[in-house]
Order: sequence, then C-alpha cells, then structure tokens
Amino acid sequence: MIKFIGEKENGTVIEFLLLPRKDVARYQFVNLTRGHICPCVFNTIEEAVEDVKKYSYKSLFMISEEESKSHVIQRIK
Repeated sequence: MIKFIGEKENGTVIEFLLLPRKDVARYQFVNLTRGHICPCVFNTIEEAVEDVKKYSYKSLFMISEEESKSHVIQRIK
C-alpha cells in the first residue's frame, strides 16, 4: 500500500491510496477524501505514479511502507 497526499492549487488537500487488486496483478487508486474507487487500473506502481503526476497538484507526497515497517516519504511534485 502506498499513500499519497496532494495539495491542489486552491489549498484543498486530497488523500488517496494505491492498492494492489486481488483478482489481477495490477494497481488501483482509492480516493479517501471523496470515498471513491478510481476505475483506472495500472500494470505497475511506476505507471500509476506517472499518471498521478499529470494532475494539477501544488505539492504531492508519496508515503510508502518498507519491509522494516518504517515509512518513506518522497516529495514527487
């Protein structure tokens, strides 16, 4: 599971997750702010990250959990 926190130009903060699908080896976004499951499906994590970078966020952070259970925070935009 990878969590994203983005701030839009108007100051709205959006939180969403990138989760692996159980039925196929792909990934899908779940918008926690709106309670919405995005219909888009991605083959890789990298493909999903590139897609999310296209949206108009003033700032965007990706929080991933490593095997050691420590969190890695990356600013990706």
